[in-house]
Amino acid sequence: MYDDMRGEEHDDYVPADLNAITPRRQIPDFEGQSVSMVKAKLTSVAGMDIGDDILRLDQTVRLVVEGRVVRVDHVVHEQSGELHRVHTIKAIEAEQIPWDGSVG
Repeated sequence: MYDDMRGEEHDDYVPADLNAITPRRQIPDFEGQSVSMVKAKLTSVAGMDIGDDILRLDQTVRLVVEGRVVRVDHVVHEQSGELHRVHTIKAIEAEQIPWDGSVG
């Protein structure tokens, strides 16, 4: 049993059940080459207002960021030589999610 973010209790939660709901999509090839990874790069995040909480050094916080994809690049990783798809996302708004940091 666990509590969700609304404080409601749930039974029989099995994380594996979610795989049927949200299957992972195949990364499309780029110009005939296999793409091994997708990454996101956030821009325009510095200085965003995320509320009045006072944060400590090394504190972990969770944020929800609304953004717009402004660029998609395909980059060869220097060490592995693999092709990575990189989404550049320009942040529009951010909100801190209440979280005590005690759960992974």
